[in-house]
Amino acid sequence: MDSPSDLAHLGETPILPKVFEFAALSGDRPEVWIELDGITYRLRKTRQGKLILTK
Repeated sequence: MDSPSDLAHLGETPILPKVFEFAALSGDRPEVWIELDGITYRLRKTRQGKLILTK
């Protein structure tokens, strides 16, 4: 995936994504549920600090 700085040299205006801290979404919980087009996904933070997204 191209980063915004990679696109700048091509003369394209980068569209920056929204960035959220996981803690801002989850509070003190280890997981959040996200719905997209009627399908619910689980985003979970592991003990090792990695994120896992599952249906």
